[in-house]
Amino acid sequence: REWTAPGLVPVPDVHVTLLFIGGRPATDAAMANELTVEDFQQTLEALQRFDGAEVEVRVTQVLKHSEIILARVQLPIDIPCASPCPYLALCRSPGIAPRLGSDVARCPELCDVVELQPPVLLRGV
Repeated sequence: REWTAPGLVPVPDVHVTLLFIGGRPATDAAMANELTVEDFQQTLEALQRFDGAEVEVRVTQVLKHSEIILARVQLPIDIPCASPCPYLALCRSPGIAPRLGSDVARCPELCDVVELQPPVLLRGV
């Protein structure tokens, strides 16, 4: 299958954003993740325990939008994620803000959706 489209370029650092900090103080980062400061701190501490560890994710869908192509993933139960819709951005139009990925992942009706049955297992650090 083709997971790219004309005008889209591969994302250089494919990853799942589990908690977006963006160099902000904890109060601002918590608000950006729609978490309380306490929940933000707990999530951050839990994620730090996985730093450098290999994990497995299951790719369940590919979302093809005109500006970005995403792979929606299912995380292991013990990996916290601030986003209700974790994903890997595979490719996107140049100049498109990474934030578009979150918006598209939350609204799959904006895309062509390819269900992956069975899900594809990926491993990484």
